Amino acid sequence: MEHASQISRGHGAVNSRGRRCTDTALQKDGAAAPGHPALTPRDVEREHILATLRECHGNQAKAADLLGIGRNTLWRKLKEYDVKPSDEAASE
Repeated sequence: MEHASQISRGHGAVNSRGRRCTDTALQKDGAAAPGHPALTPRDVEREHILATLRECHGNQAKAADLLGIGRNTLWRKLKEYDVKPSDEAASE
């Protein structure tokens, strides 16, 4: 998977540039937190992309740069995950 997020023991989700995913559904050991269903790699990637977009206030070019992927790849993943612009800023 191109520039995929990884789960490493004790560190949660980390992208290819070593940035931590802010997904609170993960415990420190990388397992799903109580009350949250087990996350698939696809779920982790989607949540990491959305968290990064929120951090960048919806700026896809900045988010793609932080994620270490091209803007076209980010656009394709947003389409794949059926993310609308309103979803990107939903948690701001």
